[in-house]
Amino acid sequence: MDISITFTELDIHTTVIAVIFFLILTGIIILVQGRRIISYGTQITYYQKRRKIVQRGWYFILLALIIGIVALAIGQYGEDMIYRVYPPSPTTTLTSTITLTPTITTTPTLTLTPTLTITPAISSTPSLSEEIMSEFSGVTTPNYEALFSPLVFAFSIDDGYQPIDPGYEFEPPIREIFASFSFDQMRPGSQWTAVWINPDREIIFYETSAWGEYTGGYGYSQCELREDEWILGEYEVQFFLGETWKTSGRFVVSSDNGMGEEQLVGPTDTPSP
Repeated sequence: MDISITFTELDIHTTVIAVIFFLILTGIIILVQGRRIISYGTQITYYQKRRKIVQRGWYFILLALIIGIVALAIGQYGEDMIYRVYPPSPTTTLTSTITLTPTITTTPTLTLTPTLTITPAISSTPSLSEEIMSEFSGVTTPNYEALFSPLVFAFSIDDGYQPIDPGYEFEPPIREIFASFSFDQMRPGSQWTAVWINPDREIIFYETSAWGEYTGGYGYSQCELREDEWILGEYEVQFFLGETWKTSGRFVVSSDNGMGEEQLVGPTDTPSP
Protein backbone atom coordinates (compact mmCIF):
# COMPACT_ATOMS: atom_id res chain seq x y z
CA MET A 1 0.00 0.00 0.00
CA ASP A 2 1.35 3.37 -0.92
CA ILE A 3 0.20 6.94 -1.28
CA SER A 4 2.57 9.56 -2.64
CA ILE A 5 2.40 13.15 -3.87
CA THR A 6 4.82 15.13 -6.01
CA PHE A 7 4.72 18.75 -7.21
CA THR A 8 6.16 20.89 -9.99
CA GLU A 9 6.84 24.60 -9.73
CA LEU A 10 5.14 27.48 -11.54
CA ASP A 11 6.95 30.75 -12.50
CA ILE A 12 5.62 33.43 -10.11
CA HIS A 13 7.69 32.44 -7.06
CA THR A 14 10.87 31.98 -9.15
CA THR A 15 10.37 35.34 -10.86
CA VAL A 16 10.04 37.18 -7.54
CA ILE A 17 13.25 35.56 -6.24
CA ALA A 18 15.09 36.48 -9.47
CA VAL A 19 13.95 40.13 -9.22
CA ILE A 20 15.11 40.35 -5.59
CA PHE A 21 18.50 38.86 -6.50
CA PHE A 22 18.89 41.33 -9.40
CA LEU A 23 18.01 44.33 -7.18
CA ILE A 24 20.43 43.24 -4.45
CA LEU A 25 23.25 42.77 -6.97
CA THR A 26 22.51 46.16 -8.56
CA GLY A 27 22.44 47.84 -5.14
CA ILE A 28 25.83 46.37 -4.20
CA ILE A 29 27.40 47.55 -7.46
CA ILE A 30 26.02 51.09 -6.99
CA LEU A 31 27.13 51.16 -3.33
CA VAL A 32 30.69 50.17 -4.24
CA GLN A 33 30.73 52.76 -7.01
CA GLY A 34 29.52 55.45 -4.59
CA ARG A 35 32.27 54.68 -2.10
CA ARG A 36 34.89 54.81 -4.86
CA ILE A 37 33.60 58.21 -6.00
CA ILE A 38 33.73 59.59 -2.43
CA SER A 39 37.23 58.22 -1.92
CA TYR A 40 38.38 59.81 -5.17
CA GLY A 41 36.69 63.14 -4.39
CA THR A 42 38.37 63.55 -0.99
CA GLN A 43 41.77 63.52 -2.72
CA ILE A 44 41.01 66.51 -4.96
CA THR A 45 42.63 69.83 -3.94
CA TYR A 46 39.99 72.27 -5.19
CA TYR A 47 37.09 72.66 -2.78
CA GLN A 48 34.22 73.22 -5.25
CA LYS A 49 35.17 70.28 -7.44
CA ARG A 50 35.82 68.07 -4.39
CA ARG A 51 32.43 68.98 -2.95
CA LYS A 52 30.55 68.10 -6.17
CA ILE A 53 32.28 64.74 -6.57
CA VAL A 54 31.75 63.76 -2.92
CA GLN A 55 28.11 64.81 -3.16
CA ARG A 56 27.70 62.64 -6.25
CA GLY A 57 29.13 59.67 -4.34
CA TRP A 58 26.58 60.14 -1.56
CA TYR A 59 23.80 60.19 -4.16
CA PHE A 60 24.99 56.76 -5.33
CA ILE A 61 24.96 55.42 -1.76
CA LEU A 62 21.42 56.81 -1.21
CA LEU A 63 20.27 55.13 -4.43
CA ALA A 64 21.76 51.82 -3.27
CA LEU A 65 19.87 52.17 0.03
CA ILE A 66 16.58 52.80 -1.81
CA ILE A 67 17.14 49.74 -4.01
CA GLY A 68 17.77 47.63 -0.90
CA ILE A 69 14.49 48.83 0.65
CA VAL A 70 12.62 48.00 -2.59
CA ALA A 71 14.15 44.49 -2.66
CA LEU A 72 13.09 43.94 0.96
CA ALA A 73 9.52 45.11 0.20
CA ILE A 74 9.26 42.82 -2.83
CA GLY A 75 10.46 39.88 -0.76
CA GLN A 76 7.85 40.61 1.91
CA TYR A 77 4.82 41.56 -0.20
CA GLY A 78 5.71 40.82 -3.86
CA GLU A 79 3.87 37.53 -4.37
CA ASP A 80 0.72 38.70 -2.57
CA MET A 81 0.58 41.87 -4.70
CA ILE A 82 0.97 39.88 -7.93
CA TYR A 83 -1.84 37.49 -6.92
CA ARG A 84 -4.11 40.48 -6.15
CA VAL A 85 -3.53 41.99 -9.61
CA TYR A 86 -3.50 38.68 -11.51
CA PRO A 87 -5.62 36.13 -9.60
CA PRO A 88 -4.43 32.65 -10.61
CA SER A 89 -6.85 30.16 -12.13
CA PRO A 90 -5.17 26.75 -12.17
CA THR A 91 -6.48 24.20 -14.63
CA THR A 92 -5.54 20.65 -15.48
CA THR A 93 -4.43 20.05 -19.08
CA LEU A 94 -6.28 17.05 -20.54
CA THR A 95 -6.84 15.60 -23.99
CA SER A 96 -9.09 17.50 -26.38
CA THR A 97 -12.02 15.15 -25.74
CA ILE A 98 -12.14 15.82 -21.98
CA THR A 99 -13.98 18.83 -20.51
CA LEU A 100 -13.75 19.70 -16.82
CA THR A 101 -17.22 20.66 -15.58
CA PRO A 102 -17.14 20.93 -11.77
CA THR A 103 -20.44 21.23 -9.90
CA ILE A 104 -20.12 23.75 -7.06
CA THR A 105 -22.14 22.91 -3.96
CA THR A 106 -21.78 23.55 -0.26
CA THR A 107 -23.15 20.12 0.74
CA PRO A 108 -21.69 16.88 -0.65
CA THR A 109 -24.40 14.50 -1.83
CA LEU A 110 -22.91 11.57 0.06
CA THR A 111 -23.83 11.19 3.74
CA LEU A 112 -20.91 10.10 5.92
CA THR A 113 -21.86 7.23 8.23
CA PRO A 114 -19.52 6.50 11.17
CA THR A 115 -18.14 2.99 11.43
CA LEU A 116 -15.62 1.23 13.63
CA THR A 117 -12.89 2.37 11.23
CA ILE A 118 -11.45 5.90 10.96
CA THR A 119 -14.11 7.91 9.09
CA PRO A 120 -15.00 11.60 8.80
CA ALA A 121 -17.58 12.76 11.34
CA ILE A 122 -21.25 13.22 10.35
CA SER A 123 -21.51 16.74 8.97
CA SER A 124 -22.77 18.72 6.00
CA THR A 125 -19.11 19.32 5.23
CA PRO A 126 -16.41 16.58 5.30
CA SER A 127 -14.16 16.68 8.35
CA LEU A 128 -11.11 14.86 9.68
CA SER A 129 -11.07 12.46 12.60
CA GLU A 130 -8.95 13.03 15.68
CA GLU A 131 -6.81 10.00 14.74
CA ILE A 132 -5.71 11.69 11.51
CA MET A 133 -5.26 15.13 13.08
CA SER A 134 -2.99 13.63 15.73
CA GLU A 135 -0.46 12.97 12.95
CA PHE A 136 -0.25 16.63 11.85
CA SER A 137 3.32 17.90 11.45
CA GLY A 138 2.82 21.21 9.61
CA VAL A 139 4.36 24.31 11.19
CA THR A 140 2.74 27.00 8.99
CA THR A 141 -0.83 28.31 9.05
CA PRO A 142 -2.42 27.18 5.74
CA ASN A 143 -3.60 29.74 3.20
CA TYR A 144 -7.28 28.81 3.08
CA GLU A 145 -7.70 30.83 -0.13
CA ALA A 146 -5.33 28.46 -1.96
CA LEU A 147 -6.78 27.10 -5.21
CA PHE A 148 -7.22 23.47 -6.33
CA SER A 149 -8.46 22.33 -9.73
CA PRO A 150 -11.09 19.56 -9.97
CA LEU A 151 -9.64 16.10 -9.32
CA VAL A 152 -9.07 13.94 -12.40
CA PHE A 153 -8.68 10.17 -12.03
CA ALA A 154 -6.63 7.77 -14.15
CA PHE A 155 -4.70 4.49 -14.01
CA SER A 156 -1.43 6.34 -14.69
CA ILE A 157 0.12 9.81 -15.18
CA ASP A 158 2.90 11.17 -17.41
CA ASP A 159 6.17 12.89 -16.42
CA GLY A 160 4.32 16.21 -16.02
CA TYR A 161 1.84 14.63 -13.56
CA GLN A 162 -0.96 14.86 -16.13
CA PRO A 163 -3.49 11.95 -16.22
CA ILE A 164 -3.24 9.45 -19.08
CA ASP A 165 -6.68 8.40 -20.41
CA PRO A 166 -8.60 9.94 -17.48
CA GLY A 167 -12.07 8.70 -16.64
CA TYR A 168 -14.87 8.49 -14.11
CA GLU A 169 -15.66 4.77 -14.37
CA PHE A 170 -12.98 2.06 -14.15
CA GLU A 171 -13.21 -1.70 -14.68
CA PRO A 172 -11.25 -4.36 -12.76
CA PRO A 173 -8.55 -5.56 -12.58
CA ILE A 174 -7.22 -2.46 -10.78
CA ARG A 175 -3.93 -2.09 -8.94
CA GLU A 176 -3.77 1.67 -8.38
CA ILE A 177 -5.64 4.90 -9.12
CA PHE A 178 -4.13 8.40 -9.43
CA ALA A 179 -5.98 11.59 -8.41
CA SER A 180 -4.31 14.39 -10.42
CA PHE A 181 -4.77 18.13 -9.77
CA SER A 182 -3.21 21.57 -10.10
CA PHE A 183 -2.78 24.06 -7.24
CA ASP A 184 -1.77 27.66 -6.52
CA GLN A 185 -1.15 30.03 -3.58
CA MET A 186 -0.08 27.23 -1.23
CA ARG A 187 2.17 27.99 1.76
CA PRO A 188 5.20 25.71 2.26
CA GLY A 189 5.08 23.88 5.59
CA SER A 190 1.28 23.98 5.97
CA GLN A 191 -0.65 20.78 6.69
CA TRP A 192 -2.25 18.94 3.76
CA THR A 193 -4.33 15.75 3.86
CA ALA A 194 -5.82 13.41 1.24
CA VAL A 195 -8.45 10.85 2.32
CA TRP A 196 -9.64 7.97 0.08
CA ILE A 197 -13.07 6.49 0.95
CA ASN A 198 -14.58 3.31 -0.54
CA PRO A 199 -18.28 2.68 -1.39
CA ASP A 200 -18.86 1.34 2.16
CA ARG A 201 -17.81 4.78 3.48
CA GLU A 202 -14.64 3.34 5.00
CA ILE A 203 -11.26 5.05 4.73
CA ILE A 204 -9.01 2.77 2.70
CA PHE A 205 -6.02 5.15 2.50
CA TYR A 206 -5.07 8.57 3.81
CA GLU A 207 -2.01 10.75 3.65
CA THR A 208 -1.26 13.79 5.82
CA SER A 209 1.98 15.75 5.75
CA ALA A 210 3.54 19.22 5.65
CA TRP A 211 3.32 20.86 2.22
CA GLY A 212 6.51 21.02 0.15
CA GLU A 213 8.37 24.08 -1.11
CA TYR A 214 6.26 24.93 -4.16
CA THR A 215 3.41 27.47 -4.05
CA GLY A 216 1.92 26.44 -7.38
CA GLY A 217 2.10 23.59 -9.88
CA TYR A 218 0.74 20.10 -10.45
CA GLY A 219 0.49 17.14 -8.09
CA TYR A 220 -1.17 13.81 -7.53
CA SER A 221 -2.27 11.45 -4.78
CA GLN A 222 -1.84 7.75 -5.49
CA CYS A 223 -3.82 4.91 -3.92
CA GLU A 224 -2.62 1.33 -4.41
CA LEU A 225 -4.53 -1.78 -3.24
CA ARG A 226 -4.64 -5.48 -3.99
CA GLU A 227 -6.94 -6.24 -6.91
CA ASP A 228 -9.49 -7.96 -4.66
CA GLU A 229 -9.69 -4.89 -2.37
CA TRP A 230 -11.19 -2.68 -5.11
CA ILE A 231 -14.89 -3.35 -4.49
CA LEU A 232 -17.59 -2.20 -6.91
CA GLY A 233 -19.23 1.19 -6.31
CA GLU A 234 -18.45 4.91 -6.02
CA TYR A 235 -15.26 6.07 -4.30
CA GLU A 236 -14.54 9.56 -2.96
CA VAL A 237 -11.25 11.43 -2.44
CA GLN A 238 -11.29 14.41 -0.04
CA PHE A 239 -8.62 17.12 0.22
CA PHE A 240 -8.07 19.20 3.38
CA LEU A 241 -5.87 22.17 4.32
CA GLY A 242 -5.28 21.95 8.04
CA GLU A 243 -8.66 20.84 9.38
CA THR A 244 -10.58 22.62 6.59
CA TRP A 245 -12.09 20.69 3.67
CA LYS A 246 -11.09 22.15 0.28
CA THR A 247 -12.42 19.84 -2.44
CA SER A 248 -13.62 16.30 -3.23
CA GLY A 249 -13.64 14.10 -6.31
CA ARG A 250 -15.42 10.81 -7.11
CA PHE A 251 -14.92 7.84 -9.41
CA VAL A 252 -16.67 4.47 -9.88
CA VAL A 253 -15.36 0.94 -10.01
CA SER A 254 -17.80 -1.02 -12.17
CA SER A 255 -17.90 -4.40 -13.87
CA ASP A 256 -19.64 -2.89 -16.91
CA ASN A 257 -18.38 0.41 -18.36
CA GLY A 258 -21.40 1.89 -20.07
CA MET A 259 -20.61 5.57 -19.50
CA GLY A 260 -20.49 7.92 -22.48
CA GLU A 261 -17.50 10.02 -23.34
CA GLU A 262 -19.16 13.14 -22.00
CA GLN A 263 -19.24 11.50 -18.53
CA LEU A 264 -15.51 10.74 -18.30
CA VAL A 265 -14.92 13.31 -15.57
CA GLY A 266 -16.98 12.51 -12.50
CA PRO A 267 -18.70 14.88 -10.08
CA THR A 268 -16.45 17.10 -7.98
CA ASP A 269 -17.42 19.06 -4.87
CA THR A 270 -15.75 22.32 -3.93
CA PRO A 271 -16.59 24.67 -1.06
CA SER A 272 -18.31 27.96 -1.83
CA PRO A 273 -15.97 30.93 -2.50
